[in-house]
Amino acid sequence: LRSFAKSNLREYGFVEKTSMPSYQRKLNPQELADVVSYLVSLKSRSNP
Repeated sequence: LRSFAKSNLREYGFVEKTSMPSYQRKLNPQELADVVSYLVSLKSRSNP
């Protein structure tokens, strides 16, 4: 997992299509919040 500050990027954009399947109808709001919390915790551990 890598992250970058927007101020350090020359340009950035959004990917409209991806090969990763959507989880929009597979996770309820609480499950999605749990996944986001988990990902944030990984970033915190790698950048103390």
